[in-house]
Amino acid sequence: MATFYEKNGGCIEKKNGVQQVDPEDIITWITYIKEEKPRKRSDISDEKWNEVIAKTDALLIVDKDKKNKCSGEKMIDARNDICNIIGMWYDLLLKTYNTHNTRLSYNKRFKNFGELYEEMTKNKSVEGRVYVLAKDHYGMTADEVGSLFVYKFKRNRTVHKKSLEKGETKPVLSQQLQNALELLQLVTDQPSDFPIAFEKCAKCVYGSS
Repeated sequence: MATFYEKNGGCIEKKNGVQQVDPEDIITWITYIKEEKPRKRSDISDEKWNEVIAKTDALLIVDKDKKNKCSGEKMIDARNDICNIIGMWYDLLLKTYNTHNTRLSYNKRFKNFGELYEEMTKNKSVEGRVYVLAKDHYGMTADEVGSLFVYKFKRNRTVHKKSLEKGETKPVLSQQLQNALELLQLVTDQPSDFPIAFEKCAKCVYGSS
């Protein structure tokens, strides 16, 4: 059977077997060299279509008429959604901690989960109370809570990269600005006025003054 690649905007990925091909999708098939110019599936007879997809040395690129997110984008979205849900649970755990530790003085309560987590890393007593509350109120073991912490931390470390933090010398700042502007080439779904706006934004962030 032919090898299939599906193209969604600037994203192209290999597919296993025949996928959903809509009438308005643009089909490009290749047998080491491009056999014919790209055309819509609706312009290709079923006889010709079946002949082409039966070839084991054919490569078909389906340029989708209705653009969808590629698997990489879906994975990023899913990871972000998972972390948002974990963050919502953090808020519940924080509220539970502050509510059920009634003997604590006001300055021992925490305004946000970041403060509570930081205290957990320094104070075993606080860490223990958090794990007990997570077990009693949410049915989670210490290992399960730790797993959530690690997952969200790894994601945040990926999103909030240290390499994006403003450098201290002009050469470093110049390179950071160049790298920032090159990101625009990787993002295809931009409003028409976005590149100019982002360029001004990046110059403000990485300006040497």
